[in-house]
Amino acid sequence: MNLDKIKRGNTIITSVLHFESMVQTLDSLKDVPNGMGLGITNDFLAMDIRHALHHFA
Repeated sequence: MNLDKIKRGNTIITSVLHFESMVQTLDSLKDVPNGMGLGITNDFLAMDIRHALHHFA
């Protein structure tokens, strides 16, 4: 492992489960602006936000 490439302030995720949670959270959050652009109702946008919170917790 080349530790000199790690810069101060970078975040390192050491758990596969945490990494997958972060990826799922990001995917759910990306759905919100996409839905807004498509005119999706607020109920469905809120559901995407709840999914993001679920994966983050």
